[in-house]
Amino acid sequence: MSDNPYQASSAHEEFALATELPYVKKPKAALVVQISLLIFAIAIAIGFYVFVTRVVNHQVLGASTGNVTLDIALRLAVVALPIVAIVAVEKRMPLGRILGLLWIVFLIVFFLFTQYLGTKIHVPRDDSFAYIVGVYFGRILILSILGYWAYAFAFTKSARAFFR
Repeated sequence: MSDNPYQASSAHEEFALATELPYVKKPKAALVVQISLLIFAIAIAIGFYVFVTRVVNHQVLGASTGNVTLDIALRLAVVALPIVAIVAVEKRMPLGRILGLLWIVFLIVFFLFTQYLGTKIHVPRDDSFAYIVGVYFGRILILSILGYWAYAFAFTKSARAFFR
């Protein structure tokens, strides 16, 4: 039987053999982590760009050169961290699993802070029973989704096989 010239290539299998790792499909939770980290990295990079342009144009008030240099270095590290996490998840490194899980935990802590300790964005017009139940149900639902996302990203069988 002759080879089919229209058959799909087996590049992923060759890559898996070259890296000595079995080919395992990327979990959907890992893809969602990468997308959310990319959105966060783009937003932080835009903020970094605005800050650097203000520094160059001498619009940063009351800052010495040492403080500005440290501030730029810290902001650059905050821009680089999600990019490192994205690459580590893509390369199936254990560091990617840790950084991705830390990202989800950060989102959970951020949600809890904004819901219970932060300033209230809106004040209800009335404290009706339906409103209160809806708020608590929504909080529990969002925390459940974030908790399951953390579980699916780091602790499921497919995730453990992916990050080996």
